[in-house]
Amino acid sequence: MDTKDLVVLVADADWQEVVRSLLQRWKSLGIRRISASVRRHPRHDPGCRIGASQYLRPFLTSHKHALVVFDRDGCGDPGSRTEIRDAVATDLSANGWRDRSGVIVIEPELESWLWSDSPHVAAALGWGAKQRELRSFLASRALWPSGSPKPPDPKRAAEVAIGGAQVPRKPRRSAAWFGALAEKVSLSHCRDEAFLEMRGTLRRWFPPD
Repeated sequence: MDTKDLVVLVADADWQEVVRSLLQRWKSLGIRRISASVRRHPRHDPGCRIGASQYLRPFLTSHKHALVVFDRDGCGDPGSRTEIRDAVATDLSANGWRDRSGVIVIEPELESWLWSDSPHVAAALGWGAKQRELRSFLASRALWPSGSPKPPDPKRAAEVAIGGAQVPRKPRRSAAWFGALAEKVSLSHCRDEAFLEMRGTLRRWFPPD
């Protein structure tokens, strides 16, 4: 059996679609094309927090590297993002993944990676080409302050934006919605610390040919 480059363990279907879409954009990430498996933990964020090494044990010989991605909110650990990341990383290292694993803990949530002042975001939220109208709509509801690159509460902003979309059929939040957005948003503009950690890890493991 051929050995794959990477196995990624995520918390839910939303993250599974996003990671799959991002890895297809290997040039934008600044890495070479890789072979990867993206799996969901049945216990979601808490499962990734306390059971990553056990879940990934069957992949020790079939995959060269392992990456675990989950949200701090909901994982059940009161520690800081860094403390949680280091605890999971230590457990992975002690269980066969030393020097070939990474852990990305997201704070606040997935939407913070995908939000930007972009026409792709407006279209995905049901606003078509009305990018400026969407920003004004959210600003009027104190959800997107002037001068801020993205809403402070991106999850709430997405929910309100979808609810206010002036279209016959409003879009539904789904894993496919996240995946489609991850295929299009600019990766160069994302300054989220966890995203930069993930991109840096992938670039270290899989530099361009």
